[in-house]
Amino acid sequence: MKLRALRLWNVRKFANRGIALEDIGDGVNVLSEGNEFGKSTSFDALHAVFFQPYSGTPKAVQMLRPYSGGSPQVEVDIETDAGRFRISKQYYNGKHAIIKDIDTNRIIAQADEAEMWLSNLLRGGSSGPAGLLWVQQGATDIGGGSKTEKDDERKVRENLLASVTGDQVELLTGGRRMVRVLDRTVSELDKLVTSRGGAKTSGPYFEAKKQLALLEEKENGLAIQIEALRTDLDNRRSKSKRLADITDPKMIEQRALELNQAKIKLDEATDHAKQLVMAESQNSFALKKQSVAKDSYDAFLLKTQNLSKLVEKRNNDRISLAEIKDKLNLAQIADQTARDGLDTCNKTVEKITQKWAKANIAQASLDATHKLEDISTRLSKAEKTYQEITVLETECKALLIDDNDINTLDRLTADINILQSKVQIESGSFKIEYFADNSAPVLIDGDPIENTKTISISSTKTLDIPNIGVLTITPSSLEKADDMHNELRATTEKLSSNLEKLSFENITKAKEQQILFKAKSSTLMVKKAELEAHSPEGLVKLRSNVSELEAKISPDPSEPFDIAQIQAELEQAKIELQKTNSIREIARSAFSAARETHIKAETDFAHTHENVRQLEQELGTDVERSSKATQLLDDLERETVDAKQALELVTELRSNAPDLETIKASYLRLNSIKERSEAERESLGKEIAGLDGRIAISSDDAVEEEFEETRDKREAAQKRVSLFEHEIEALQMLKQALENARVAAKEQFFQPVMTELKPLLKLLLDEASITFDDTTLLPQTLARKGQDEDISALSGGMREQLAILTRLAFARLLAKEGHPVPVILDDALVYSDDNRIERMFDALHRQASDIQILVFTCRQRAFEKLGGNGLRPVEWQPNN
Repeated sequence: MKLRALRLWNVRKFANRGIALEDIGDGVNVLSEGNEFGKSTSFDALHAVFFQPYSGTPKAVQMLRPYSGGSPQVEVDIETDAGRFRISKQYYNGKHAIIKDIDTNRIIAQADEAEMWLSNLLRGGSSGPAGLLWVQQGATDIGGGSKTEKDDERKVRENLLASVTGDQVELLTGGRRMVRVLDRTVSELDKLVTSRGGAKTSGPYFEAKKQLALLEEKENGLAIQIEALRTDLDNRRSKSKRLADITDPKMIEQRALELNQAKIKLDEATDHAKQLVMAESQNSFALKKQSVAKDSYDAFLLKTQNLSKLVEKRNNDRISLAEIKDKLNLAQIADQTARDGLDTCNKTVEKITQKWAKANIAQASLDATHKLEDISTRLSKAEKTYQEITVLETECKALLIDDNDINTLDRLTADINILQSKVQIESGSFKIEYFADNSAPVLIDGDPIENTKTISISSTKTLDIPNIGVLTITPSSLEKADDMHNELRATTEKLSSNLEKLSFENITKAKEQQILFKAKSSTLMVKKAELEAHSPEGLVKLRSNVSELEAKISPDPSEPFDIAQIQAELEQAKIELQKTNSIREIARSAFSAARETHIKAETDFAHTHENVRQLEQELGTDVERSSKATQLLDDLERETVDAKQALELVTELRSNAPDLETIKASYLRLNSIKERSEAERESLGKEIAGLDGRIAISSDDAVEEEFEETRDKREAAQKRVSLFEHEIEALQMLKQALENARVAAKEQFFQPVMTELKPLLKLLLDEASITFDDTTLLPQTLARKGQDEDISALSGGMREQLAILTRLAFARLLAKEGHPVPVILDDALVYSDDNRIERMFDALHRQASDIQILVFTCRQRAFEKLGGNGLRPVEWQPNN
């Protein structure tokens, strides 16, 4: 079977509208669209056509219905070896199922017969092969869904493998016959027992066991009544004997002696345990004292070593400090010399700067006198141009017209011209040519028609032809011509309204004013450019420049000067100042660094000296240090000896320690025997008194006859249950034998699908193989690089890829068996990386040589590399 078209109407998001996927080809077909487009809707609708009866409304059908209600309709074109057929289903109101032969348009099945036709097409079952091969969005693993769906898909795989393995497995396991026998065996077992082996409720085996249980209960009750008196007599006799035993004086004395001896042993063991705890505590304390003594001795030795190092460092620091102080004095003298030189240079620069300032003032007055004449001339021209600009701006403001308004008028005029041409074309026209000058003219609506004049016809016209008659002419597109006339009239009125709003008689007047406005605007721009040339920074700035120049002109004559020479003297003085300043900075930095070095050396010497003083004060004189070291060493040796003696005591006590827990348990056991004997003696007395009372009042109710009758019925029921159990055992043995035979032929059984999977796996992994589970007939482990991995432990991407490859393998088997079914993937391969997804595309094209594959995806960019036949949805509406 191959799909050729899918059409939906009023399905889910397509409320009261429809779409169609036409021209579905062989091989790989791809529908690549964005989210919310309707891909999953198309998939669910296609699935419903094949697996949801038209007469029902389960959840899968309810999900097809739009929120607004209505009756979903789905139509599918398929092609099989028998021909091309159209499957049409409608749910809810007007529900129907129809199968048509496309070539003859003949209905070949409808209603329940159509459902049976589909079931046979898909080889039966609630899901058929399509349930195995059609992958819904988000469901990429094989073997998912409800228990019923799992069982149905397992049966599909089982029947398929049993079919394709042929005579080889037939000889070993019965092949398809084995499957039928196994199904019959399971069916018979299912009538009697549950999957766990218990009796099935309401089954014959359950009823037989129930009857047997009732009879056994009644028989036991009667037997209990018969044996009750006998039991009471036996109990009184045994209890009386037991009471005599536990009240024997010798036994009581023996138990008291054993308990007293156990108490003495317990007290001795308890005392020994206390001594061991105390010894362990003393051992721990001795170890701590030994550790403290060792730490004190090590710390004293370390401080003595540190004192020697600090004394040596203090001597070195004293020598370094003297050297650094000499360098500081030299740096201070150099800094003072550089500072004096800098003061001299500053005074020289200041004197020349004052002389240079006076020369600059005189030069500025001279320059201002020369510039004032030029700027005054420019100011006069600029003020004249500014007055002209003011006049032009007023005129432009009065002539201003918006270009958009002119464009609107142009557009309306163009529309009127086009409409007039269309009216003339749609209306038609005619002209009359008279043969003689004195011919009587033809009249139209009472007016004569001129010779060879073209007459337009936009409405019905009546022509009066002398000596002939009356001719009526009606345009073929009268209604269309009227519409164009109305549109022309509306456009003309709109043009008049716009002209009136702008205060123009016609568009020519408006354009003349626009031309005049643009001419004035051009002149205005020229004048503004001219003003910009005279005064780039504006009239205010130009006037300000005149005032500033007038202020710079000095009324007093200046002495002769050479400003260039003064400038040169100033520059030379500044160079000398810069050199002197650099020398001063170097000297100041050297002095500052020498001072910081001196301060650090003094600080280091003082810190070292203080550390030496503190250590000498802490350690004392050489004699005191030697004495203290000897004392600390003696303390360490003494504490070491004490710790050793404490450890020896603990070791001795531990080696001689009795088993306190065992002794305590023995004492508690003997004490419990005593307490239990006393309690039992009191209890036996009460029980014997109760038995005496029951025996005294017991009577024979003559139940023996009823007991015999019940026993006969129970034996008959027992035989019936045994027959059922023998049957169940035989069926279970047969089932186990068949399943064992199938397991024994596992390699041949799975060989077809393994053969199909091997080249597909090689596209993803080198030297990889898969083992299948005997029960589910699904991939169980993946072997690669010498290691088996459970399928459930693989990554989501790998499980997804293996599931799709397995489906492709089963699809190829179906095709070889003569029952090709399309593989449909709805947004699959969501977990695959870029490298693996291209290999999966190769796998799809490899299998597509024998089977049809449909891919629905929203990952447009990633699936561009899939290739194949691209599907494009189109609008569709059912014929009815």
